Amino acid sequence: MNNVDHNDEKSLLLLLREGNHTAFEILYNRHSPQLLFKLDGKLPEAAQADDIVQELFVKLWERREQIDPEKPFAGYLYRIAQRMLIDHYRRIARNTLLYKEIHGVGEITNFTEEAFAAKETQQLLDDALKGLTPRQREVFQLCKIQGRSYKEAAAILEISPETVHVHLVKATQAVKSHLFTHQKYISGALAVALILSERLLNS
Repeated sequence: MNNVDHNDEKSLLLLLREGNHTAFEILYNRHSPQLLFKLDGKLPEAAQADDIVQELFVKLWERREQIDPEKPFAGYLYRIAQRMLIDHYRRIARNTLLYKEIHGVGEITNFTEEAFAAKETQQLLDDALKGLTPRQREVFQLCKIQGRSYKEAAAILEISPETVHVHLVKATQAVKSHLFTHQKYISGALAVALILSERLLNS
């Protein structure tokens, strides 16, 4: 790196493409503060913004050979951050819908912060899935979380669709029991997730 101008971003990107760790560190230190600043205002917790930025740069390193040094790097990073933020809220939205489907709850508000409620919902579902057998968990994730049909799940797991149905019934009952026991309710987290996603696309 001694023969490279640290202010010459194109040179740094070329070195990054070759797997140079020093170039990676320079680019991380240069761009991560601005990314954190932009993401921090779109998330309820600063730690979530930091997690996204860390994951973004891990992805960047893994896909470094795809970087085009001729294009603005800051814009490239922010586009990735946008997609990751949208994915983050889409996961919240999916889990919110799943919670409502299983628990059969209406618009009951126990939390004033919807994003916090969504986080609680995520944690409850994670805890509930840990209590399932490995096969029940596989079936539940395929059918309920990924939205696959019995036939698709059966092909992936190499079991019959009827067996998928049996496991799914047991898994759903167990998850519902866990959620009922803890008596946690959510309200408009899905709406908040979609609104924030739209804001991000227009920002």
